[in-house]
Amino acid sequence: MKFLWGALVALSALSATLAAETTHAPGSFSYNRTDFLLNGQPFQIIGGQMDPQRIPPEYWTHRLKMARAMGLNTIFSYLYWNLHESRPGAWDFSGRNDVARFFRLAQQEGLQVVLRPGPYICGERDWGGFPAWLSQVPGMAVRQNNRPFLDAAKSYLDRLGKELGQLQITQGGPILMTQLENEYGSFGTDKTYLAALAAMLRDNFDVFLYTNDGGGQSYLEGGQLHGVLAVIDGDSQSGFAARDKYVTDPTSLGPQLNGEYYISWIDQWGSDYPHQQIAGSQADVAKAVADLDWTLAGGYSFSIYMFHGGTNFGFENGGIRDDGPLAAMTTSYDYGAPLDESGRPTDVYFRLRDMIQKYVPKGSIPSVPAMPARAAVPEFQLRPAAALFDLQGRPTRQASDPVSMDALGQAYGYVLYQHTVATDVAGNVAIGDGARDRAIIYVNGVRSGVVDTIYKTPSTVSVTLRKGDKLQILVENLGRVDVRQRLREQVKGIVGHVSVGGTVLTNWCMHSIPLDTLPAGLDGKKTHVVRQKDGPVFYTGSFDMPAGAAADPSGDTFLAVPKGIKGVLWVNGVNMGRYWTVGPQQSLTHNTVDTSSTLTLAMSRPQTPPHEPRYNVHVAPTTISQLIRTAFPNIELVSSSELTSHRGYNNRLYLLTVRRRGGPSCVFRDTDAAERELVLKANGRFFLADKVQNEVGCLQVLGQYCPAIPTPTVFAWSEEGHDVCLASPAGPEIKNVTLAIPDGEKRHGGWILMSRLPGAPLSVCDLDEVSRLDIMRQLAGVTASWRTNIPAQRYIGNIQFHQSVHASEPDFAIVKNSGPRPQDLVVRGMLVDELRITTPITSVTEQYTRKLEQKLTLLETSDTYRPNRHLAPEIRRFVAETLPRLTKQQPSHFVFTHYDLSPRNILVGGSPPQISGIVDFEFAGFFPPVEEFLNDAVGNEGDWPDHLYAAYLAELEARGVATPAAGIGAAEWETARCLERVADNVAPWWLPGKYTGSALEEQFAKSAAELRENMRKLS
Repeated sequence: MKFLWGALVALSALSATLAAETTHAPGSFSYNRTDFLLNGQPFQIIGGQMDPQRIPPEYWTHRLKMARAMGLNTIFSYLYWNLHESRPGAWDFSGRNDVARFFRLAQQEGLQVVLRPGPYICGERDWGGFPAWLSQVPGMAVRQNNRPFLDAAKSYLDRLGKELGQLQITQGGPILMTQLENEYGSFGTDKTYLAALAAMLRDNFDVFLYTNDGGGQSYLEGGQLHGVLAVIDGDSQSGFAARDKYVTDPTSLGPQLNGEYYISWIDQWGSDYPHQQIAGSQADVAKAVADLDWTLAGGYSFSIYMFHGGTNFGFENGGIRDDGPLAAMTTSYDYGAPLDESGRPTDVYFRLRDMIQKYVPKGSIPSVPAMPARAAVPEFQLRPAAALFDLQGRPTRQASDPVSMDALGQAYGYVLYQHTVATDVAGNVAIGDGARDRAIIYVNGVRSGVVDTIYKTPSTVSVTLRKGDKLQILVENLGRVDVRQRLREQVKGIVGHVSVGGTVLTNWCMHSIPLDTLPAGLDGKKTHVVRQKDGPVFYTGSFDMPAGAAADPSGDTFLAVPKGIKGVLWVNGVNMGRYWTVGPQQSLTHNTVDTSSTLTLAMSRPQTPPHEPRYNVHVAPTTISQLIRTAFPNIELVSSSELTSHRGYNNRLYLLTVRRRGGPSCVFRDTDAAERELVLKANGRFFLADKVQNEVGCLQVLGQYCPAIPTPTVFAWSEEGHDVCLASPAGPEIKNVTLAIPDGEKRHGGWILMSRLPGAPLSVCDLDEVSRLDIMRQLAGVTASWRTNIPAQRYIGNIQFHQSVHASEPDFAIVKNSGPRPQDLVVRGMLVDELRITTPITSVTEQYTRKLEQKLTLLETSDTYRPNRHLAPEIRRFVAETLPRLTKQQPSHFVFTHYDLSPRNILVGGSPPQISGIVDFEFAGFFPPVEEFLNDAVGNEGDWPDHLYAAYLAELEARGVATPAAGIGAAEWETARCLERVADNVAPWWLPGKYTGSALEEQFAKSAAELRENMRKLS
């Protein structure tokens, strides 16, 4: 196993205890209409959010020093009720929860503190910081004038008063003011509730209160309270103007403060976006600096959300859900902050530091603390320790109907629901009122499928049960919603009945699996026999910090599990959080305060991860509607939705439903249905017209030569995003329709409107082993059919049209010849990363010569690749001297190749499961026979589990198709692999945007090493 390295921190000196405390005289903090006043003098808050409970206590001093060194004078901090009182009356103010110690350290570093105690905080925390046990209090209604809630909140705030009261500025401490509730105007308008909460805070704190709401009318009017300063968050300029317009109570007016200026945004499991950050983007960083510069220049105050985000350890993350799927937050709460998750400064940090220095006395900002060397851990093996189901003893509870997680007295983790079948039953499994949040269904220990609230595909699982069978449903809590109206009810597990085929099943055993601690015996010292074929398994392994770490034990690292798919990671018995290859997070931070560690993983059976997205285009719903109306007058758009579970480097999919309006239409020519589902594929910045032409042309070829293989039917396309070509029998018709591009930036290269195929991507289908092997057999049949039925070509490359279809006039034009017809299609050129090769290629030698020459041009001319420009002479020698010798033996004809035949592009549906479609032909074309396999072998782009890919190759061999395992010679295969690695690493397109700073430098160095190694092998 190899680790992924990100930003790492090692602290040369950390004190576990405070230095001798300094006594501070009582002070004052107040405000007038224009200024905050610290001890009577104007004070401009230059603040940043940093929550101690997301940071290991060993690192508090370092993080605070970093805040002061950027120029901040104030720290804003949420407090998490659910960590302070995880059970009623069981208080915890130790370790990460010793917030009083954190605030004393802040004062010691010259920082003031703004307290944000809740009881509701949002903060992307589980249930917005509420403890889960609140849901089981009779009559409870959170964030309302509700007696059970107010009683619980009073108990919590009273205890905070005892812990923190002496840390107020009025008693010589750093706490300047306290926030009332949190963005209440986004939830309700109950002033009685706010007044009751304000009274509780005033009973415990002397400092003044403030409210924090979004900069809109309803937010500000709903969230303000008489006698409490109103503060905004979001955009400073519009927010400040809105506050002065909509807050009319003079007792709520005072100096302007942006309580949450968002540098970046949150990460969510399975989102279409990569890690949210602005680091590395000059334009985004410049905007953030300009916004905060404007704020300080105007004499206003701000707090950056987040200055340092830290980590949602364990199962502490929250989620967002309205009527659609759940958006569960990742373990990492990096937030794209100036100080990254591991405490290292980004380029945003230094740009803001430079700006802030203009507004503070010269020399008042201390130097940035030195960053010690990073810690690297050698790879080590994980061994199976125990199957989760084997560790379950007596049930936690038995009942006629399933009992929710919360009713079992459990806050986080999993619940295993088990039922022994009394009579035969078959059909779809209906789980209460829906999965809360991820339900994996097993029959006699064999997984039948999964239903969850993120992907919602498939929406149900069908089973056939016989008397005596054991039905098991493992339900995972992915994080309680922390914002908006669904916050009102956040019970997890199963709520309601479970039925199969409409028959309600009764008599259930519930096994509570909170996983707040590990089962006994999982110490990583023994290898256990795990007999269970399906279901989650614990793996353990041990590692030692490298030599030198003992002298500096606080060196950090990031842990990754390349062959793991979804699970939880513990180090030395501490739950570090979730990992899940749906991303965007792919590694977990480990703050190594010990020199040896035991790693424990609980992971489920591997599933195939989709790609991480890169450059995406967004098409507004109004634009889609305009497109449909203009291109197809006889149909209307019923609905459109972005496919949020789709992940693509270079495109975005929209699912459309259209309806007949009368008259003929090519969209409905093969169906009598009144409505039809379509897909709009909007392309990203790469390849422009060539990419659209190629995919449309490939689908035309497939429709002619392989009609039995389900692929999308194209109804319309646009090569440049402006002119629309309708693929009708009478010939394509061009109409001028322009797609709206966000922020006025042209980031798309056209689009394709096509039929929607049934089924779900294989990458998200939970199939048993027999079904998965059968899918591989079917896939081999598809590939063999392409090789047999589609004529091989003399040229290498992608497909272009004889006559590209463009409007001859700006507004409207008709193209007289129909197309693209099979006779209009030619193989010409090739799409290479961001480059185009537009002339015929007749040999492998020419293919790689052109490819490497194009990429050399990019290497030598683009500043992006300057770090590796010194390699150009070596590459040119390789092209001139080595390449011709390597490719003397080569095929004379080239075969149709998908080029990205990975699980995310294979749709599966039905029972038993069948391939219901193959999609994403944007890179397809005619290539040497070996190339269909290279995308899987080089860089593991295909994402196939080894045994499934081996089964696929065996099925191809049985059909007479040469594969790397048989038919393609070992020397030819090794040469092809090395050549592809050379081409990949000349100017690696994936590096910019994914990495920044020192991490980018490291990746360029790795790329250079791999390039040289493969050129050496080939030479």
